[in-house]
Amino acid sequence: MDVNDNVPYFVYPETDPYTFEIHYPPLLTPNNITVVQARDNDSRENAFLNYQIARGNDKQLFNINRYSGQLSFNPIVTKNDEGLYNLQIVVKDSGYPVQSAMTTLSLLLTVANETTQSLSAVQITSDIKVHKSLAVVTVLIAMTVSVIVVASVTLGVVRAKDRFQNAREEDSDDSGKCLSKQRRLMGFSQQTIPQFGCSTSKPEALDKIRDSRLLTFRQESDCFLKESENDEQRCDPALSTNRNQQVSSIFRIK
Repeated sequence: MDVNDNVPYFVYPETDPYTFEIHYPPLLTPNNITVVQARDNDSRENAFLNYQIARGNDKQLFNINRYSGQLSFNPIVTKNDEGLYNLQIVVKDSGYPVQSAMTTLSLLLTVANETTQSLSAVQITSDIKVHKSLAVVTVLIAMTVSVIVVASVTLGVVRAKDRFQNAREEDSDDSGKCLSKQRRLMGFSQQTIPQFGCSTSKPEALDKIRDSRLLTFRQESDCFLKESENDEQRCDPALSTNRNQQVSSIFRIK
């Protein structure tokens, strides 16, 4: 079994610190800067190395692959990020106890002017997308409100129409009931009942009926008086029976 007794060491960069200039965006490979390399003379898992940025990356502009040592830019770098950055790179093995080594990369960063323009274009595109999304949401809200308003108005019209129809039917039923009640109160058949409106009060209707019957009774009485004086039968015999019924009906009306 291998004992983890060897400390890893850097083969690139060869000097510590190592200074060089970098340009953003990179000319050859996208966002890649350089590759840090180290060795470990142990074997098996004791020789497996991991890379980390220990210090100097406060703005989070740089990233390192923990297995390959590839140093690269993070996606967004602006003109304001230009300057000198001292990155402390640590390499550790996978044995126990853990052995490690450290080196420093002094990076002088320059940023192209096109970067600001590119970022502005990205921001403009993003703003356009946001505005389009807001427009779509506004249209959807307006359509929803319109549908609700139309549905509410339609429902209100239908309900009002139903109430009006029901009111007409109730008025018709009330008129029929009122007329039937008058007929029962007056004691007339449907052919002889006077067409008084339901708005006419009961005493007035009864007074008219009483007056009409009294007039008929007087006419028949005069006919019979003249008949008795002249001993001639000029009146219809049925009038005698009708007269008695009229007298009875007159006094039944109250």
